Amino acid sequence: MTGSRRFEIPRLGVVGARHGEWLLVTDDSDSALLRDMHRVGCEADVPSLASELPQDAVPSERAAVVVALRHRGARHGRSVWSITPSRQGLRVEVDGRFASDPFGAVMDGPEPAIMLEAMPEETVACWMQPMPTQPLPATLAERVPDGRLPAAVGRSLGDRMAVIVGPGKAGAMAIAVAYEVRDASSASEAHDALLMEVARQAGVMTASSLQPRSARRLESPRDLSETGLAPVLFGGMELFAPQQLHARTVCMSAGGWRVYANEREWLDRVVASLEEHPAAEQAVQGPPQWARSGFMQGGPLGAALHAWSDQRATQGRCAEGLQLLAEWARMTDLVSWRVAQPEPGRVRAVLDLTPALEPVHATPSSFAVLP
Repeated sequence: MTGSRRFEIPRLGVVGARHGEWLLVTDDSDSALLRDMHRVGCEADVPSLASELPQDAVPSERAAVVVALRHRGARHGRSVWSITPSRQGLRVEVDGRFASDPFGAVMDGPEPAIMLEAMPEETVACWMQPMPTQPLPATLAERVPDGRLPAAVGRSLGDRMAVIVGPGKAGAMAIAVAYEVRDASSASEAHDALLMEVARQAGVMTASSLQPRSARRLESPRDLSETGLAPVLFGGMELFAPQQLHARTVCMSAGGWRVYANEREWLDRVVASLEEHPAAEQAVQGPPQWARSGFMQGGPLGAALHAWSDQRATQGRCAEGLQLLAEWARMTDLVSWRVAQPEPGRVRAVLDLTPALEPVHATPSSFAVLP
């Protein structure tokens, strides 16, 4: 603290000022807005953010810090973030209302058990959730005939899907998306047919990609890189290089999983972990309607973001924002989170943050004990 409600964080290269319920953070110590914050601090009748919050958006009574945010864009709305010290570090509780659901709608049905213990131990970040009504990535859904999910694919889907991010090659990240399926055989056939049709309509399929697949075993890995769909799915996602596409069906006694990944090694690792955990033995416990649950490791994610920022800097592109995010991630050891959607447009979330005690992150032996 430097007096006059002003503060500095030299480690992050930022300065800021506080007045009433307003907080300003900037990397420009000579900012005109920063000077204005000092000026209005002496003026009366400054409007309060609390007057613009939803009537039922009540901050936590235990909170040490409360932040109110106004959101713009298609999902405009308001949210309140309550930050409370805990035995592990910090707990952040979020209560928000938006014009539309920021996470997308999910399919009707019973709340599925969320099994984080099925993620590989080296997982950097992940979440598991009920199956969304539109399970296809937006870039792929745009190329589906008539913009609709084929009925055969829809019938094959189970109750859950998961996104798993892990360490990749050359400092990049690897990503896998796993869809639970009701019947491995019919699901594999339906998904293969969908990918081939999309590639055909997009004009990106090569001749070698049209080879018959009948001789392949059901659970055999599919290398779909030649279809040209990898850039469609991962285009612009620089953190997830290389732009390849691999798929594999996990066969279980009842149902299974259809897994897609941008690296073959990560595909095999995720598939092996799912095969080891066919049932949710360590389901996340919480109030009803916890729609999504996940975790993030700050150390590995910070290292990946730092490498990404260096790459952008060498290309003469903007990298400062990524560098700041990388530093923030490195200050965190583990973040676990849960999201509930009690009603359309309403979001409640709880995040538990454990600060990093050492500069070098140590991977926990097992994620089965995560909160």
